[in-house]
Amino acid sequence: MQVSRVARGLWVKPTTMQSHTLDTKPPAYIGRTFERAGVWFWNNILYYTRFGLRDARYNPNVHGPYLPSRYYGPKDKTFAEVKVGELPAWLGRRQKGLLPTYRLIARAHARWMQNYAMVRHGGWSHVWQGLFILALLCYIECWPKYRKWQQARYHW
Repeated sequence: MQVSRVARGLWVKPTTMQSHTLDTKPPAYIGRTFERAGVWFWNNILYYTRFGLRDARYNPNVHGPYLPSRYYGPKDKTFAEVKVGELPAWLGRRQKGLLPTYRLIARAHARWMQNYAMVRHGGWSHVWQGLFILALLCYIECWPKYRKWQQARYHW
């Protein structure tokens, strides 16, 4: 009596290609469907937005090579230089909306990548910073549970 391959605990290549490989491959039209969906999404939605594109105020003759971490808008005071009386006017000069917020986060991420992650002799600081942010977000998410436990800790 012959023992099957599964019972022996060994993996033996199938004798013919048709017995194993062709049955487990996904159909070719699935990959093509995802490709066409991505092309449609780009052509009909992302093409008409400014997400991911260079700032319109960037001029290669003036600014030199493009830096994704640099702000190419008009120069203004930093938040640390603003006095309390000038704060409403300074906030009024800020751009508000989804696109400026996205660009702010993208510039901060590019600056972080340039300073910590994409350096020649980098250490583990960017990994530890990412883990700290992840732990902080998990703590914030679980804060209501921790708060209830803290209030009822000595009342058992």
